[in-house]
Amino acid sequence: MKGLSPEQHQLDLTGQIEKLRSQLSSEQHQIETPTLAYGPHNPLEVDLTLCDTCSGEGVLGQSNADNPKLRWQVRCRCCSKVSGQPTRNPWTAALMWNGVNLQSMRYSELPLFGLTDLSPRDAHERIKGIRANLVLRIALCSAQRQLFNAGGSNRKPGTTYTAKLEAYLMWAMLAHRLIKLAKARPRPQR
Repeated sequence: MKGLSPEQHQLDLTGQIEKLRSQLSSEQHQIETPTLAYGPHNPLEVDLTLCDTCSGEGVLGQSNADNPKLRWQVRCRCCSKVSGQPTRNPWTAALMWNGVNLQSMRYSELPLFGLTDLSPRDAHERIKGIRANLVLRIALCSAQRQLFNAGGSNRKPGTTYTAKLEAYLMWAMLAHRLIKLAKARPRPQR
């Protein structure tokens, strides 16, 4: 941080970490967090949905567009649709692809978060609590990594652990979009 001595910066980060830990362990947060067990599915493994535009298959591939570092992107095999800007991780590109091709997906069919038998309203409440918890846990990892890099800690959060938290958050964001879509769909008449 600009204007802070290294010692002040470390103290500031330590304060942030304690505040985040306090929030995570608070009774209110624990009440609002429905689960920490999201299911046995590895969040870094993402099946690609079909293209909403042409029903073609999405193909995950490497992209070097204007960047010397390895990047990933999903392209439709049949039309020109892409997942968005190339990303650092293949799972990010796959989740972005699924996020722009929602029509053939249902929140109740996602392999995570236990949404199968929930109404859109109940699924929304569940995902809201899960997302809030993930945001705090990712912020804690970030602050811990900054403290480690500043020399104020001997422990660095694992990169795989952090990546999984970020993937879970992207899955939760996808679930939230699918829940909103389900709420907007007209209900079948009986």
